[in-house]
Amino acid sequence: MAEEHDAPVADEPEAYVADEVKAQDPQAPDVDELRTHEPEAPKDDESSSQESKSPQSSEELKDNEFEDDVEKHEIPLTEEQHGEQPEDFVEESLHPTEPESHVPKEEKSKETKTHAPEIAKPDESESENQMPEKTATPTVPEPKETVHEAAYADSTSTNEDKIYEKMSITNSVDYLIRDELDAADELLKDSPREALETFNNLLSKNMKSPRATYGRAAALSDIAKLESSNQILEQSMHVLEVLLSNPDTPDALLLKGGLDLAKKQHFRGWTKRAVKTLTFLNLRFPHDTVVQNELGVTYLLLGRNEDAKTIFQDVLKNHPRNGFAMVHLGFIIKTHDNNPAKAIPYLRDGIATGEKGVLDARFYFHLGDAYQRVGQNKQAKRVYEDGAARKLFLSWDQRSLYNVDRLTAKPWWDPEELPYKKSLETLENNWETIRDEVLSLISSSNDAFVDEIEKLREKGVWKQLTLYQRGIKARNGCEYTPRTCAILQRLPDTINCKRGQVKFSLMQPGTHVWPHCGPTNCRIRAHLGLVVPSGARIKVGNHTREWKEGKFIIFDDSFEHEVWHQGNTSRVVLIVDLWHPELTAAEKATLPPI
Repeated sequence: MAEEHDAPVADEPEAYVADEVKAQDPQAPDVDELRTHEPEAPKDDESSSQESKSPQSSEELKDNEFEDDVEKHEIPLTEEQHGEQPEDFVEESLHPTEPESHVPKEEKSKETKTHAPEIAKPDESESENQMPEKTATPTVPEPKETVHEAAYADSTSTNEDKIYEKMSITNSVDYLIRDELDAADELLKDSPREALETFNNLLSKNMKSPRATYGRAAALSDIAKLESSNQILEQSMHVLEVLLSNPDTPDALLLKGGLDLAKKQHFRGWTKRAVKTLTFLNLRFPHDTVVQNELGVTYLLLGRNEDAKTIFQDVLKNHPRNGFAMVHLGFIIKTHDNNPAKAIPYLRDGIATGEKGVLDARFYFHLGDAYQRVGQNKQAKRVYEDGAARKLFLSWDQRSLYNVDRLTAKPWWDPEELPYKKSLETLENNWETIRDEVLSLISSSNDAFVDEIEKLREKGVWKQLTLYQRGIKARNGCEYTPRTCAILQRLPDTINCKRGQVKFSLMQPGTHVWPHCGPTNCRIRAHLGLVVPSGARIKVGNHTREWKEGKFIIFDDSFEHEVWHQGNTSRVVLIVDLWHPELTAAEKATLPPI
């Protein structure tokens, strides 16, 4: 575990310096990606678990759908907003853990999911753990009272202005044009183009107007949604950067604009820019828990778990009952520190607050799992049942998070119930060829198989070799086992499931795998027994079965399942994930990979 260290501090907040429009982060996420990255390929054996996915942020973008390749239109902008930008903007949740499927409306499945992205890897284009460069805080001369400010001071003493609802975001200059600004704000509701023109006109007369600057950014953001344009979205982001660099921006507007900017940076995959923005806000507003919690989540997305831990601990020092900080700190302690007993009170008490963002399937999942790992199985089941009652899970023992609700749900399946019977029979007929090839590899190579890394084992040794992942051939795996892959390539049904894998699973005697659930109900998992000693068994739902050499057992791994190997020699199976038979062709083609 990495050594803990304090979050960076400074005596004074550094000045916010707007990034140049053209200084874009390379490798921005594809239009079909999530907030920053699509889910990591599952690394487990019997199932792809949800053990280490990152929880949701406290803020989310609106769930608007956009289609690609929409014709772009010219928008009247100022010179500072022009720049060469990428396109294909699709607005999604900041913390979805998977991209939205573009199924035609008449065929689109009603997939439910918990918006909880996994802990993303840092952008390759940016150096790891790099904090924002410090810039000198500009020296601002002592203000002198102007005619406008004198009028502003006089007006604030009247009864009319004491009740002006936007006073907190209105400075002295904006106060004098408040009626025009309010009118432009109203235009934003129905006519963002007209609002943009109005805000631009106001800025031509009042160049540093904070409210007109924020209004321009809001209008551009709305137009970006209408036009499905990342280019216009990024122009909106640049305008928000200008707002943050304006020393005349009122604190309330600075905070609002900064959080909006960080949200958009997250969406574009510019997570390290979001760290810079949120760090600036945290230094400026050191006791604002929303800013601190958002910064903590952003660190989680970058895999900076210790930095995130420090942030959430700081929140709880000043606000011991902050539920959002509690559940996220509990999540880190359980998944990163691997200390379920210590994590339980944070997860339990955080969920109990009922605050926004805490009633999330992932926190229920990890709380229940923590109880199971300390032997409190009855308490774990109560947590799961509560989650199912809240519609966070399909049922207490089917706890997958990426689901199509209408699909038949049952733990065990028979080959006759599936449209893949011939493909499965072909693999069974060739099981000895497959077995001999993998055994030859095991005896000659110590590097081909890799350990299960999702912390699903209580004890023992459990390794895997992936051949296909998300419907794509894993080159190294197939180089190790070319005969097996040649057989699979003749059976498209066995390799085209984008929500699963094809892989060898190697388990040594003495291994126990904790009860766990796969990530989606959109697949059915088939195990072909290759080497099956006595004492190896798997429990799915309420029934326990053993493997048989040369035969498939088939189950839905979105249900809770557990594995024991109490035999004397290695157990080897070939795992093949298949699409759920009730999915349509359009759904199979468009559901995003997991």
